[in-house]
Amino acid sequence: MPKKHGVVSKARGESYGTEKSKFQSKEPERPPLALSPVAVDAKVCVTIAIHAKPGSKQSAVTDLTTEAINVAIAAPSSEGEANAELCWYLCKVLELRKSDVVLEKGGLQQIG
Repeated sequence: MPKKHGVVSKARGESYGTEKSKFQSKEPERPPLALSPVAVDAKVCVTIAIHAKPGSKQSAVTDLTTEAINVAIAAPSSEGEANAELCWYLCKVLELRKSDVVLEKGGLQQIG
């Protein structure tokens, strides 16, 4: 019988597809969530810690740390303009609808 391409002959008693590769695992490995600015809760909602810097010339992600994602915002911090711009920018970057993005906390943080 001629051999077909891609088919490997098996010894008697063995079946195809029952072998486990040494590279396969039951669950994909994930980094610990404590070392990431991104968290997923039991309802599969994603929370992202963001440090926003308003007043920039253009909106852009500027840095990624274990604590937060730093984002420059092209809007002033007055009257909620920076928060609105941040939501719009996240929708654009993450390809989400406006109703899918919720800003839980916002405002200026005073130092010292």
